[in-house]
Amino acid sequence: MARRLLVPVSLLFLVLLVLGSLAPSDSTRTDSTPTPVPPANAEATRTVAAPIPKQDEVRAQVGDLVNLTVESDEPGGVELPDFGESEPVAPGAPAYFDVLPDAAGRFPIVSTDTGKTIGTLVVEGGGGAAPTKPADPS
Repeated sequence: MARRLLVPVSLLFLVLLVLGSLAPSDSTRTDSTPTPVPPANAEATRTVAAPIPKQDEVRAQVGDLVNLTVESDEPGGVELPDFGESEPVAPGAPAYFDVLPDAAGRFPIVSTDTGKTIGTLVVEGGGGAAPTKPADPS
């Protein structure tokens, strides 16, 4: 009886092993939120570098590449909710954000620990779609 089950069980094991090796691995993903990608023709017109909290309001134009560096005296997290971005922050380990706004508006920079707005990205210029994060060059 046991010998008759050995062949089907072995085949089932082999099929599962093959299917498991073909399945995509999610080990490199840190969250389930898709990363927004700007349109293929989106290019930065200039780069704006801004340290937070030294600068509580960062000004940019639509189409500017904004490099935000957020420092903190305590470990926690920082979020740009309108861009779908969140990063950890700690003393000596700032959070870095690169965003390419394609819409005008006031976009909060929020502490994920307190829920308080710690800065604001003010984007001026033409209208457009929702803001996006630049494509990862890798």
